[in-house]
Amino acid sequence: MWSYDGGPDSPGNVTWSSLEKGLESILEKLWPLKDEIDVLKEKYQVILWCGQFLLSSNASTTLSSHTLKKLGDFGVELVPNTIPLSQRVK
Repeated sequence: MWSYDGGPDSPGNVTWSSLEKGLESILEKLWPLKDEIDVLKEKYQVILWCGQFLLSSNASTTLSSHTLKKLGDFGVELVPNTIPLSQRVK
């Protein structure tokens, strides 16, 4: 198992103002590695997992058609995990 948090050089928690901004940032950084990731997909399951903290269980998020298309073109499954802000570990 390998993970990437989208941060500059060191591991840790990175926070974006929206799910869309986080996905755009990560896709921008991973896009130059798309060919290598495509090779990994032939042998392994490759996913983009993200945790999204929302103020309440009734809250929701949207993604633009641009981001959805970019995710589709990248060809990796998105697994969003929505967590109420009250359950966030500090």
